[in-house]
Amino acid sequence: MVELKWNDQAQKLGAVATFLDIPVTASPHNSLKSSKGVIHSSNLRCCSEEEMVEELSGVTHARRIKVPREEEEEEEMGEKEKGEEDKEEEEEEKREKEKEKKKKKKKKDSEDEEKE
Repeated sequence: MVELKWNDQAQKLGAVATFLDIPVTASPHNSLKSSKGVIHSSNLRCCSEEEMVEELSGVTHARRIKVPREEEEEEEMGEKEKGEEDKEEEEEEKREKEKEKKKKKKKKDSEDEEKE
């Protein structure tokens, strides 16, 4: 790897085919002159990641980022709360059933005592 300051140096180096009788090729580094960024455009909503790479000049990689909207977050929170409420109701029903069982057993025990 060679770092150059001027474009004319890069052009001259690109024309070199051998160095000390060793065949060489010179080309710009793909990632050193690149940067990462985020593009937000409603026009790209219908494009696939592959189409974005093909159609946008200078883009070498594209990835969609899903950002949850407030409504979606509220729905998810509501579902969690609903799930918690369902659990609480189930637990309450279990407690009630246990109480009923105890009452029936107590009643049966008292009836058995009266018979004796």
